[in-house]
Amino acid sequence: MFQTIQADLGKIGVKVKGVAVPNADFYVKYLIVPSVARHGVWDLSLTSWGPDWYGDSALSMFAPLFDGRVLPPTSSDFGLFNDPAVNALIDKAKTAADHAQSTDLWTQADRKVMDDAAIFPITDPNTPVYHASQVHNAIFLPLLNQFDMANVWLDPNKNGG
Repeated sequence: MFQTIQADLGKIGVKVKGVAVPNADFYVKYLIVPSVARHGVWDLSLTSWGPDWYGDSALSMFAPLFDGRVLPPTSSDFGLFNDPAVNALIDKAKTAADHAQSTDLWTQADRKVMDDAAIFPITDPNTPVYHASQVHNAIFLPLLNQFDMANVWLDPNKNGG
């Protein structure tokens, strides 16, 4: 992935130099230590994040990544993104009077973060996953990139064969 990003960004004149680190050091010596990012040891990192649950999980997904008042290791705001307007939207969304208002505020915060290019999502959420007709309750989990195998069941009338 590093070489792909290096080549792609090189096409627009951005030089990317890698910092090779063992997996054991990736988070504990680089990402969750704010001073390392502040000192420019790294500028770009390949990490991933998934919601605690799927559905309306904006608070557990969005705030740890983009509330700039809470820094690692207490958050996952590894790039130290801090925008007072986004922080204010997060606060308003947390205390919104209803679901519609909350959704609108999270949407505004999301657009602001993407306008500021705080992150660049490089994964494809449209992964094709198939199952046979006798498989029921096949619920896709993006974090695992597959179905939740603990909850599937097979139609006994269609098994065998």
